[in-house]
Amino acid sequence: PNFTQKNIVVTVSHNQTYLKLTGDITFLNKALIKNTFDKLPTGNTFFLYLTEVKHIDHDIIELLENLHALAEHRQIKFEKKIMSSN
Repeated sequence: PNFTQKNIVVTVSHNQTYLKLTGDITFLNKALIKNTFDKLPTGNTFFLYLTEVKHIDHDIIELLENLHALAEHRQIKFEKKIMSSN
């Protein structure tokens, strides 16, 4: 299912999940980010977009690093885009 919450947009299409983070990402967003990743099926591709983030808390950075490490064990392709191509 696709959904939007303040600073977070999740789009699911076939075997691809897109997580776009914008603005200020704080501990308040942590559970939603983790739950989105936890629900991914094996073999999914997870795209993380950080191009519009203004601030990101250290614990969110740690969470994303941990999810990146877990992705390999779950056979999930983890792609991230940090900077805009403009």
